[in-house]
Amino acid sequence: MSAPSLRRRLQAGLSLSLIFSLGLYGVWNVVNLRDTGEALITARLADDAESLVALLEFDDQGRPRFPESALPRFFHRAYSGHYFLVIAGDEHLASRSLWGHPLPLERLPPGEVRLRHLDGPLDQHLLVRLAGYRKQGRGFTLVLAEDLSQMESRLNRSLLQVAMWSLAVLLLVLWVQARVVRRTLMPLERIQAQMRQMERGERERLDEAVPAEIQPLVRELNRLVAHLEGRLRRSREGLGNLAHTLKGPLAVLAQLVEQPPLQAHPVLQAQFRETLERLSERVERELKRARLAGEGVGKAVFVPGEEVPTLVDLVRRVHGRASLSIHYRIPPGVRYRIDREDALEILGNLLDNAVKWARSTVWLEIAALDHLCVRVEDDGPGVPEAERPRLLDRGARLDERREGQGLGLAIVREAVAHYRGALRLESGERGGLRVVVELPSARRLSPAAGAGVDGASD
Repeated sequence: MSAPSLRRRLQAGLSLSLIFSLGLYGVWNVVNLRDTGEALITARLADDAESLVALLEFDDQGRPRFPESALPRFFHRAYSGHYFLVIAGDEHLASRSLWGHPLPLERLPPGEVRLRHLDGPLDQHLLVRLAGYRKQGRGFTLVLAEDLSQMESRLNRSLLQVAMWSLAVLLLVLWVQARVVRRTLMPLERIQAQMRQMERGERERLDEAVPAEIQPLVRELNRLVAHLEGRLRRSREGLGNLAHTLKGPLAVLAQLVEQPPLQAHPVLQAQFRETLERLSERVERELKRARLAGEGVGKAVFVPGEEVPTLVDLVRRVHGRASLSIHYRIPPGVRYRIDREDALEILGNLLDNAVKWARSTVWLEIAALDHLCVRVEDDGPGVPEAERPRLLDRGARLDERREGQGLGLAIVREAVAHYRGALRLESGERGGLRVVVELPSARRLSPAAGAGVDGASD
């Protein structure tokens, strides 16, 4: 199971942080606005209380009263949202606006003030201020109440507008943040694209013009690629050099085996011959590999249009048959994901085997499929179906008069097995042998623009 991408983790972390921060700010804003509104109303109730205390009078029986014309009108209008109640001993004086709705009858000593929230008439939400006073030698409690519903309604509308604007700003910031994260990670995406190009053989190194944070990684990857390429080159060159070095001494040993002293010991001579044949097979195989690989470094992409014409000319020169023609057909602009040297070794051995048996013509075709499919056919005598399996055995030769070590198709079989492909020997349309190699793992890459390649080497 793969880990979440860096982009998703960054965006998720930044988005959650932003949403959490805006949420806290919103809660603080709601609480602060509500407290501010209640503080303003509380201050207004205190001012109204001072005004009412100044207007309050007591008659001869100690009953509290207000001059009717001095009271604000909202105290006369029923359920106006502004209410008062004076509690002086057993006497109560309530505003007409209460219209019989009760208020707290709690008596407070002079100088004490309390605030409460109560349900008022018509489902009003009241802020109630109770305060104790003394006037004209009489102690009394003044209860003032004001409806908070209008303030809360305005506050809720304001908060809704703020929430909508905040949501719009949040979406904008998230969009900007996504753009910033994407632009920040673009160097990594470029590196990923360049690595895919390297896999397809379209580039040899990663671009090191990247941010300082990832430049050491890119440099190490380039160094690792160069190291692996150098090791592969040295390995292939070493095998080729070793094979060239051993070929001379093996030829001398082959001559010595046929000398009279060893002919007197036929068993020992046969053992020497068998050992020398095995060594010669190995040397011949490595010489073919070195000749086909040339000096190029192994690549993960094989481009038939570039490699096949050169390979065909090389095979003709090696065999030196002036009357031989090699025809080939390649689909337009094809490229395959397979090691270049492995592909050349397979094609080279197939052509080498076909040239040995052909009378005058060899045909090579790469089929237009989604994977590498090669068909090589000659116009030679062909091979009976019962004897074809022997051709895949190392060192097997159906005709001892033909030169070579009998390694070609055996090498192809091993290479095809390495790629988990299929190798078939069939009867060709022109009377000779047709060899078909299919490598499903050698997938066809996106074709480049261009026409198919048809050619012949005469």
